[in-house]
Amino acid sequence: MNRLVRVVPRIRPASASASASASALPSPPAEMTPRSPARLRPGSRGFASTEGRRERVAFVGLGQMDNPAESPLPQGHQMARNLQSKLQPTDALSIFDINAQAMSRLDSEARSAEGGAKVELARSAQAASREADIVVTVLPGPDHVRDAYACMLEGSCPRRRIFIDCSTIDPSTSRSVARTVAASRA
Repeated sequence: MNRLVRVVPRIRPASASASASASALPSPPAEMTPRSPARLRPGSRGFASTEGRRERVAFVGLGQMDNPAESPLPQGHQMARNLQSKLQPTDALSIFDINAQAMSRLDSEARSAEGGAKVELARSAQAASREADIVVTVLPGPDHVRDAYACMLEGSCPRRRIFIDCSTIDPSTSRSVARTVAASRA
């Protein structure tokens, strides 16, 4: 997900005459802790990194936006925008909502802001979730949740996914959908 970089500073002699003595290493500065990398490996400097993995997140359901100028943004929109801003620029956030205006608004906000993941507008819940590693749903009711998950789990899936449902629904629907997801091995 993120690139790991470790930097170990090199301890340099305080003067040119001290560098002539190969066997005598200078003592580390007082601010170094006893377990600091420089104290454990004096005179060395190393870099270690792993390639970042591109994270693909799907967000299904942004909430109603009848009159965005007069009302606060819906919960789903705020969550998706916050998530987008926290993801890396190499990541992708695929969004779907039945309200095309809600998707367009989130897309334009993401484009005008610095940083964050690229936003991709999907044509369906299934298209949004197809290549995702993580799928977040914020839907208005139990029927919407069941329908969206049935759509997303339809057909073959190229990978396993993590589903996070943030909808305001009853516990029995949550358990039913969880059983459906587990049975599909998505």
